[in-house]
Amino acid sequence: MSDAAGDHFRVDGEGGELLGMALSPTCWAFVNTDEEIPILMGSRREGKSTAGIAAIVRHRQRCTGPVLKAAVIRDTWMNLQRSVMETMREGHIRGWWDVEFREGGTEAWLNGVEGSHIWFFGMDRPADANKFQSFEAGLVSIEEPAPAADLASGVPVDVFGMALSSLSQVDVPPRLQIVMNPPDEEHWVLEVAVFLEEKHQTKLRVHMFWIPPGENPHLRADYRENMRLGFEAANRQDLVARLVEGKIASVSTG
Repeated sequence: MSDAAGDHFRVDGEGGELLGMALSPTCWAFVNTDEEIPILMGSRREGKSTAGIAAIVRHRQRCTGPVLKAAVIRDTWMNLQRSVMETMREGHIRGWWDVEFREGGTEAWLNGVEGSHIWFFGMDRPADANKFQSFEAGLVSIEEPAPAADLASGVPVDVFGMALSSLSQVDVPPRLQIVMNPPDEEHWVLEVAVFLEEKHQTKLRVHMFWIPPGENPHLRADYRENMRLGFEAANRQDLVARLVEGKIASVSTG
């Protein structure tokens, strides 16, 4: 594996590549921001999970200590395996980064022991938020906190609070990133973002990155239209808005 994965991220330009991995302009901006709470939103299959992992690689450069400690969170352990961990495996095969899973797959080293030590947390039960007790991290990534029918159950707001309190690694600036499909209009992510932005005395900067639908050019040509037809057939206009069009949806599902 080339050292370029850990040492050479450009921050200029409209887009970029990491060892042949093309990132869309919005994902590239998300990866390279230094704001404490970046939120990446977009419809399905726009490269959000890949950008979340690339952001860990880039954030490692800001860590002056021997390793970056990071946590990746999803609603369930099963969804972690199917999404984030599978994306890590695919990126390893493609040569984008090196990953070695340990402790039965509950932890991973990204780009070796001098890279990032990652812990995976599935929030299968509310009590799972207690896993953050005494946990020290320089980066926490919350994936898909908004529920979407049977596609996901969501991550509760308590996890956000516990994650924020865990950003205590002394040799790295804190980063709590959220990677998600757009939620409904009453979801806690939107409420938290407004709350923090209105707290002028806070030092936690929030920035929302919205991926325009279709910015990922690598999808099969008919994928988005087929997805739209499926949700329309199920009478789920809210999911058409959120997962196809990349928009915040009304809470009503009719």
